[in-house]
Amino acid sequence: MVGVLLLGPVAVELGTILLGVHTFMSLHVFVGLALIPPVLLKLASTGWRFARYYTRKEAYVEHGAPQIEMRLLAPLFVVATVVLFASGVAMGILHGQALVVARRLHGPASVVWLVLFAIHALVYLKRALIGSRQEIIAAAGRSVQGRRVRGYLIAATVVSGLITGAATIPAQHHWVNLRRDHHRGDHTGAAHTAR
Repeated sequence: MVGVLLLGPVAVELGTILLGVHTFMSLHVFVGLALIPPVLLKLASTGWRFARYYTRKEAYVEHGAPQIEMRLLAPLFVVATVVLFASGVAMGILHGQALVVARRLHGPASVVWLVLFAIHALVYLKRALIGSRQEIIAAAGRSVQGRRVRGYLIAATVVSGLITGAATIPAQHHWVNLRRDHHRGDHTGAAHTAR
């Protein structure tokens, strides 16, 4: 269900990139920051399933392992996720050479991440939709162990994401002014090099 909930915000992020990220930087930053808690929950839930499967817990073993291709892509996906979100946050708080490094990491990480996300979505979308539907049906019917806790956790994650995005609106000028600062830095750097 968390994976399905990520589809909308990720589509918005992709839209801001395709339409011109500097034009839609405020929306891009808001949605990117709002995505952090759900993405962390997704990483945690996937890590939990990974650990339970490889410690041979019966229910997880019966469910089976992911396809070998997806298992091989998983470490790259996790690294790309960490680099993408860490560099995005870093661009709002760092200055100087550290900011340059964060910017150089963020662009390529976003391309790698979006490609891996698309592969992941194509492979798991049908299963995720069926699982989410069953979870919703179960909510209306008999009680399933852990269902209520999962529901509260997902709701809390979405709300905390929105709060994170909203709380950082006053500081968004750091991200919004990146393009202007970048050009100013280029001219300064060029003048410095000319000397």
